[in-house]
Formats: sequence, structure tokens, C-alpha cells
Amino acid sequence: MTQHQGIICQKNTPCVILLPGFAETPDSLFRIALRLMDRGIRAVTVRYPVYHTVSELLVGMEQFIETLGASSISIVGIDVGAYIGQLYSEQRSHKVSALLLINPIPSGHYREMCTTFRHAGLMPEFVIKRAALSRLPQYVREDVVPYIDFLADRIDRLGRAEMVAQVRYTSDPSCVLGSGPSLASKRVMIAATLDHPDNMEPIETLHAKLFPRVSVTPIQTGSTFPHLVHPDEIEMLLLTLLRRHGLDTSFKANLWQGGDKASMAGAAEGERETQAEDAPAPLETKTEGEGEAEAEA
Repeated sequence: MTQHQGIICQKNTPCVILLPGFAETPDSLFRIALRLMDRGIRAVTVRYPVYHTVSELLVGMEQFIETLGASSISIVGIDVGAYIGQLYSEQRSHKVSALLLINPIPSGHYREMCTTFRHAGLMPEFVIKRAALSRLPQYVREDVVPYIDFLADRIDRLGRAEMVAQVRYTSDPSCVLGSGPSLASKRVMIAATLDHPDNMEPIETLHAKLFPRVSVTPIQTGSTFPHLVHPDEIEMLLLTLLRRHGLDTSFKANLWQGGDKASMAGAAEGERETQAEDAPAPLETKTEGEGEAEAEA
């Protein structure tokens, strides 16, 4: 069992790791995290630390997951987060019970798409913003605009070293998908937004090579931000995947040690407002609710 600020979770409690997309911070996944926590599911959003290679990042991710004390984890990854989640699942398939890939990309896709990556060390903010915003369609729906502003604000809060590291993670030639065993098809779900400007070819390529038995679930709108625009759909897809694998996603009385529904509701509320002092290393995690919970390596 693992304990954070007096809240004790059983090891069989579903634990979901949320990996944000390119040029995104953990804040972009707060809507999904809150929905999952309201169901009694442990939701952990990750802030990518600064490493020199993806291999080092995966080692750090392994150490971080060990500190969670969960017997198994489920991973939700958005574009680059999906790529990192797949690499981890190939190396530690016995620890990953389910893998939800949203707008996944193959390795090096951003380098091919944005020729200015060669200048990442000199102008990382320019490179990241151009790569992130160039994925938007020519005409953006009005309800998506606030989320674009939100993303731009988050980018402004990234440090220079973090920006360079994010670019490095998307173009590291040393890690190639398919080099290890893939998860069984029943443990994988792929979702893609239909209004994403460059989705079809990369996702079809990934789908055909790695998961030929997994069909792509369409999300009508959301462009590159379906997790912000449609968190309810993402939650539904994840719960479907977890139930398919036999995990109980109901909010049960034995989920939190203690008992009745009132105490469980208080525990869930406390989890949202708790700042974990025994921070997992070496990754940073951040969960948001009415307050913020932040752990640093």
C-alpha cells in the first residue's frame, strides 16, 4: 500500500499515468485527471524533466513509477506522450495494463514537419510554438480558441532547458517504435481527431505496423487538443479500455481505507488538494483540483 498525506490507497486501485503532448504541461490534462479522481482512480499527470536522450527519460519514468507502489498502471498519452508511452510499454509490458493513444505520432515526425528544429538550441521557444501551432487547421472553431491561448500561456512558463529537452524527445533517433514486443491488442486503444491537420498518414502507418488488430476510434472535433475540448470522450474511452481488461472502475467502499461514502468523498477531495511531500523522483507530477498538488524530483 502507498500513503500520501494520510490517504492510504490499496495497490489494486487503478492508477493512470497521463502523458501530455508536445509543448504541453501537466495543466493541460487537469480536466481528465479530475474526472478520473472523482471515480476513485489514481490519476497522475507528468511534467517531462530534462534529459539528454529518450532512453534516459524512460529510465527516469521507470524509477518514478516504482515509487507509486502500483502493481500495474494504465497510460494515456497525447501525440508525443503516446510515443513515450509506447516505448515504455515495449520495455515494461508486464507493468502496463492498458494503453490509450490519442493522436499518436511516429518517431521523428516533428523533425520532418518543422525544418527549424536545427535551431532549437538557439530559439527553443520559437521552434516549439511554431511546431505546436502549425498543427492547427487553417480555420479554427471558435470554442477551440480559448484552449489555444491556454496552450500558448503554458509554453511561456516552460524554461529554456525544458523546451530544448522536449524538442530532443521528439527527434531522438536512438529509440524506434517496434523494437520491443507490443502490448496485446485488447490492451490498446487508439483515438484520433478528425479535424487534426496531419493525423491520417502517421496514425495509419503506426496502426498498420504496430497494432494491426486495433481500429482507430474517431473523435469528431478537438484538433490537437481533444483532451481539453472533449475530456468526457477521453474519459469514456479510457474507462471502456480498463473495463475490457477486467479492471473495476466503480467508486467502491473499499477503495479508500475507512469505509462509508462520506469518508470516501472526503478522501477524494483531500487527494485533489494534497501536496505530496514524498515526491517521486526524478519526474515532476502535478494534479489540480480546487487546489494544486505538485511533486518535484
